[in-house]
Amino acid sequence: AEEQEKAKKTLPQAVYEQEYLARFLDGQGQVFKGIKDCMNGKLEEPVLGKSYVMGVDLAKYEDYTAITIMDMTSFNVVYFERFNQIDWEFQRQKIKAISKRYFDCPIVIDSTGVGNPIAESLVREGHRVIAYKYTNASKKFLIENLALKIQRREISYPYIKELINELEIFGYEFTQSGNIIYSAPQGYHDDCVNSLALAVHGLGHYQRDIEAIKAPYPEGSMGFYEQQLKLKEEEKELEYFI
Repeated sequence: AEEQEKAKKTLPQAVYEQEYLARFLDGQGQVFKGIKDCMNGKLEEPVLGKSYVMGVDLAKYEDYTAITIMDMTSFNVVYFERFNQIDWEFQRQKIKAISKRYFDCPIVIDSTGVGNPIAESLVREGHRVIAYKYTNASKKFLIENLALKIQRREISYPYIKELINELEIFGYEFTQSGNIIYSAPQGYHDDCVNSLALAVHGLGHYQRDIEAIKAPYPEGSMGFYEQQLKLKEEEKELEYFI
């Protein structure tokens, strides 16, 4: 009973109902419940006085790189872009430019494999970065956090066709050992979901700093995150989830 109660609080509702209540309904295997209820707002240019966080899921050839920016006050998605077949250096420059446009917003980036040197490079150049390495455990945490936020209508996003499609088909399966694995169906993409999930993770991580962030700053002055980086200049270390 204790295990079931814990699962009810931490698992997405659809997963809990199927695995613990044996409710095999239409759309079984779907992770996100209440997708359309969270559709609200619109993409917008950066607004003076607001603070933002960026989620970046990286890819180069077959998959897509997706960039999502969220308003740290309204919890709404305000920027979205998706692209592929672009070399790593161009992607790095693009991430930098978009972050700068949104008042040097912090970047939560997929640091798995080739993503790690990009994350390290961004840190060396003075950006505030969370390098998030995908493992089964960290991906589970990331997706379940997003699923609960959507289920509770704690975030919002405009109608973005690619994002909505990915959310609707994103699923899960249990391994023989009983572990849960979240992923898009074979042959489909999950870059939009991952990018949103990384941004949502960033919301929680940086929320404690929101009162200290003043953006944008007068030309030549030092922003909050730049101050923190300068204080830690000798350390030059990444913040890893695991």
